[in-house]
Amino acid sequence: MSTLTQSSDPLARLFEPVSATERWAQVESLPGIREWMMLRQSHALEHATVWVLEEMLATAQPGQGFEVTADGEGGNWGGLATDRGFYLYGAVQPTQLAQAARCALRRLQQGDWQLALHPRCGTNTLAAIALTSSFTLGAALLLPPTPLTQVLGVGTAALLAMQLAPSVGLWSQRHLTTEIPFNLQVARIFPTLDLWGRMAHFVQVEWCD
Repeated sequence: MSTLTQSSDPLARLFEPVSATERWAQVESLPGIREWMMLRQSHALEHATVWVLEEMLATAQPGQGFEVTADGEGGNWGGLATDRGFYLYGAVQPTQLAQAARCALRRLQQGDWQLALHPRCGTNTLAAIALTSSFTLGAALLLPPTPLTQVLGVGTAALLAMQLAPSVGLWSQRHLTTEIPFNLQVARIFPTLDLWGRMAHFVQVEWCD
């Protein structure tokens, strides 16, 4: 019987326990694979950069130049990953962002892999929405159609979904939406507008084999 690691199917090889470089060599013939891998790796780098910025802010001394938001507080950074890099939203100086992005990339490549996951990721929100919708709809369809039963059932289903959502979101980040950026390098960082016209900094990355 053939196993996954022995499979000749290029798609199956995506899930083998090999490094990103080896995986790329195995599936490079598939259309769109490089863009998909760059998106996942950029997503991981986005999360790691936010973590590093938050660490820098927490340990910063007065006068070290961290900008603040309109409410007088620093932080509140967010991002949006693409297959060419990521947008970073929030008050930050370009030199601080460059330092954080390169530090994040280095730490990820050296094994600090938990930086690739972030609790404020949109993946967690999508997981919460999907679980809540599925559980509440299932409860509404499966339970007796009496008002009290429906209210209790749907309420319990929603509560259960919210309890499970953080774990499901982190699992989805780890296995579906992020990948350690072994194949990326930071090319340049510049202020820009995103697709919706919002101000951001763009951390552009390049693929390196």
